Amino acid sequence: MKYMIKISALMVATFLYACSSTKEPEKKEPPKKYEKAQEKVVLTKTFNKGLYSIDSDGEIEFAMPALSNSADFKLRIAGRDSLSMTIHGPLGITVAKLFATPTKFQFLNSFNGELFEGTPSEENFRKIANIPLCYTDLICILTSQLANSADKYTLIKTADDMKQYSYGTKEYTDVVYLPADFGHIHYLSRFSKVKTPAEKVYEVYYKDFVKIGSFVFGKKINMKFPTMDGKIDIKFDKIEANVKFEKPFRFKISDGVKRYNMDKK
Repeated sequence: MKYMIKISALMVATFLYACSSTKEPEKKEPPKKYEKAQEKVVLTKTFNKGLYSIDSDGEIEFAMPALSNSADFKLRIAGRDSLSMTIHGPLGITVAKLFATPTKFQFLNSFNGELFEGTPSEENFRKIANIPLCYTDLICILTSQLANSADKYTLIKTADDMKQYSYGTKEYTDVVYLPADFGHIHYLSRFSKVKTPAEKVYEVYYKDFVKIGSFVFGKKINMKFPTMDGKIDIKFDKIEANVKFEKPFRFKISDGVKRYNMDKK
């Protein structure tokens, strides 16, 4: 119960200055007609190979049950080693900060003076933001990269304009959707993560593609969470690739900040 109280306060504070809005229902496209692949074909292409960092900013819209808000953000990623995100309200006021590595994360609620820290697992991210993502999920979504090596994905279905590859373990299945003319267009169009039994954890859609050097990014990322009836929309205003960062991403923590270890049961 104490975590639920803190989580609620965190969510309200993080988006306190954001503008609530009501959007028109999205127009749903008719489902594509896929045919089962007749032979085993392994994915051989990689995505954004050689990308070791990005420096970006933009807007994020968070729409979950009983909550609909938006804010500006600044995002920095150093390979798969670390991530930093700062969320701003109107007038550039900092309302939240996130720092994460593969083994640890810190989420600072600047407004309430609270720090949440622990292992960057899906369970902990659900606790602090009600989002079913782990650290690896977050990094791969934001950098348009696969979570596993390309040769682990096998073609399972095809359509006129799309091919579907998947890679499964006992716990989940990654499904990747690529344009049929992928030989000429090297980008991820969409992917999803499905738990066993068939519970779709999330779906990710990329739009408005832009090429920066040898890398391709979707300037718009739409994340949908079917089981939670929620979504997150990200729009990049600026993306710089392979930037050299002079300082580590860690932020200073004031003495008066209340700290909560999310790994404690």
